[in-house]
Amino acid sequence: MIRINLLPVKEITAEVGRRQDLLVAGLSVSMTAALVVGLYMFQSYRLFSLGSEASGLKKEIEALNVQLKEV
Repeated sequence: MIRINLLPVKEITAEVGRRQDLLVAGLSVSMTAALVVGLYMFQSYRLFSLGSEASGLKKEIEALNVQLKEV
C-alpha cells in the first residue's frame, strides 16, 4: 500500500491561517490608527475654531468695556 504524506498540505493550511491572522491584525491596527488620526484632526479643527471664537468674543468685550467707560 502506498502511503501519502499529508504533512505539506497541513503546513500549507497552517501558513494560510497565519497569513489571514496577520492580515486581520494588520487591518485592525491600521483602522485603529486611522480612527486616532481622524479624531486628532477633528479635535485640532475644533480647538482652532474655539480659539477663533474666543478671540472674537474678547474683541467684543473690549469694545463693550470702551462703551461702558464712556457711560
